[in-house]
Amino acid sequence: MKFNTEKLKNLIMSVLVICCWLIVAVPSCLAEQEKFPERTVTVGFNEYPGYNEISFDGTRTGYGYEFLRLIAPYANLKYIYANYDKSWSDVMEMLSDGKVDIVTGVRKPVGRDSKYAYNNYGIGTSFALLLTDYMQTDFRPGDVESYKDLHVGMLKNSSVNESFASFAAKNNIEYTARYYDSLEIMHRDLRDGSLNAIVTTDARTLYNFEVVLERFDSAPYYAVTKQSDIDLMKRINYAIAKLDVDQPNWRSQLNQEHFVNLRNNDVKLNFDERVYLTELQKNNQPIKILINPDRAPYASINKNGEFEGIFLDLLRQAAEQCDFKYELIPTKSTEDYDKTESSIKVIISLIKQMLERPLRE
Repeated sequence: MKFNTEKLKNLIMSVLVICCWLIVAVPSCLAEQEKFPERTVTVGFNEYPGYNEISFDGTRTGYGYEFLRLIAPYANLKYIYANYDKSWSDVMEMLSDGKVDIVTGVRKPVGRDSKYAYNNYGIGTSFALLLTDYMQTDFRPGDVESYKDLHVGMLKNSSVNESFASFAAKNNIEYTARYYDSLEIMHRDLRDGSLNAIVTTDARTLYNFEVVLERFDSAPYYAVTKQSDIDLMKRINYAIAKLDVDQPNWRSQLNQEHFVNLRNNDVKLNFDERVYLTELQKNNQPIKILINPDRAPYASINKNGEFEGIFLDLLRQAAEQCDFKYELIPTKSTEDYDKTESSIKVIISLIKQMLERPLRE
């Protein structure tokens, strides 16, 4: 039998190529650790709900924290978290001065060069938001004609301030800006009426009292370092590239965990519902709610004359979150209940939202 030496050569070459590939490829995690020597960097970790947070027991959490944790093995980085009590403006200044090495969640400034280095691809995407307090009923969401006499709070040196300036100019919105070091203080002034609107991004936890008037200027945000720290930026870019291959959905997963799920737990009122509750609050007037004694386990009156049931438990939660008073009015029977009127329309909307929203562990 005649043997084909050319085919044998090709077979041997193919086996050698596969063996070389296997030698180079195993194990990838060891190659990543060997690529960079271990380095410890200081993170500008200022408080921003849902993005950078420290719980009462000292546990760190948030989108920014989880991002850094994900890239650490690839970049061979260890972190020192600092400046939780500092403002956004302070942290960015510390980055410029070399007191911190990295800050995340930074949008690129519009139309001008930055003094910072940005990683190659965004680590997330955010919208700029114009928000008001739910007690503020002069403004209708999406109705720019209603935005009269705006007194807008903004965080110092935030890139979304420029975004709002462009949005306002495009829509002929006149406003007075007031700048803040702290989101907490800005929220306080919104709540007490010193401001009637604020501008932030949606890359954070939104609170029940915040109503979104406008969502605009979607843009990526980045991890930033000093321009001179070439080594750190190289590590970040390498780590993100590897992470995109190993966990391609990591951005959406972090967004779902730290922003979307939390928002789904909020009770959202439409404009008419907000007006209705606001008028009751201004007049210190409770909502009168009829109780049908024949609707156990949802609502009933026990032998001691006390109200109880699933509806009542949810009602207490709704009253706490939306800050309204209520008065329960018992009826003797379903027939008696059907004959009596009450202002229950808004309450049904609130309870329905609470039943539909996802349970939190």
